Amino acid sequence: MIEGSTLKRTISVSLSLHRATAEVSSGPHHRTGQDSVFKRLEKDLSTFVQEELKKFQRLLSTDYPECLEPVEDEEQRSSSEALLKITLNFLRRMDQKELAERLWSKEALLRLLPVVKASTKALLSCCELSDRSCGALASVLSSQSSSLRVLDLSHNDLKDSGLKLLSDGLKSPHCKLETLRLSCCELSDRSCGALASVLSSQSSSLRVLDLSLNDLKDSGLKLLSDGLKSPHCKLETLSLSGCLVSEEGCASLASALRSNPSHLRELDLSYNHPGDTGVKLLSALLEDPHCTLHTLRSASRGSSLQREQPLEGAASRGSSFQREQPPERAASRGSSLQREQPLERAASRGSSLQREQPLEGAASRGSSL
Repeated sequence: MIEGSTLKRTISVSLSLHRATAEVSSGPHHRTGQDSVFKRLEKDLSTFVQEELKKFQRLLSTDYPECLEPVEDEEQRSSSEALLKITLNFLRRMDQKELAERLWSKEALLRLLPVVKASTKALLSCCELSDRSCGALASVLSSQSSSLRVLDLSHNDLKDSGLKLLSDGLKSPHCKLETLRLSCCELSDRSCGALASVLSSQSSSLRVLDLSLNDLKDSGLKLLSDGLKSPHCKLETLSLSGCLVSEEGCASLASALRSNPSHLRELDLSYNHPGDTGVKLLSALLEDPHCTLHTLRSASRGSSLQREQPLEGAASRGSSFQREQPPERAASRGSSLQREQPLERAASRGSSLQREQPLEGAASRGSSL
């Protein structure tokens, strides 16, 4: 209710400004004609403002599906952006800062979608995205013109419903995504079934998957293992740090990796409860000459077991593994696998997009890379 009343007050303030402007006159000889022009202007502005504010209100509603909006022409886009700035300014003056930030975040995502589609990397962690954002992102992933290779959605409340929507895009034959980071996204074991379907898809190109700091549990690992067993699975790096995994989950993983030993090279199970039995099951894979697993992180402090010698001929020479120094981690966030490149984020928004080549005219479309 507060959101609706707030936006109605904004409409009222805007209309008052338009009426005040319409009273301005340049002289008695032009007053009649000018009054007519300003009355028409007031009507047109009133219609435009009300339509745009209703759109903002729909965008903030809980049942509004965030999807790709019709492409606007440059003139309409400029007018909409100007009104958005005015609306945000009024909301902040009315002490509705949280509402203003939510509106900015959601509106910015919709306007960035064309840029995301044309980019190779989209780092959108900590952007206050919800499950409704995933439908729009799935549309980007399934687009034939999408160039996206890296997508970081960590620390957003996507939930299982959002992951289900996102998986539709990931299974598309047009999806080219290779790295997906979903750390701390409020996922449960139910998301693992959808992810297993993605991994077993013949068109899947995923190489890196980060699911750390989600409550997947052993039941989720059992479902995820079905995808890892698939001959179509191309996953090379899997992070499950802090996912409430015990010996049962480790047994499921070990069984899956023996069934399909040709791809996975790094497995992070730190900050779980694998027990001695679970650690032994997975450590044995490091000694298996037919398994490509090279690095296993399982201790609570993030220390690793790693093959010391190349896989070729390991059986004849006797394979071994050694501990490496624990990777650096922020104490409050648990652990994660080392990223290919450090995240580059705008300080105010926490997101970053990267292209192979710079966009032409990005500034004029209201987007940033």
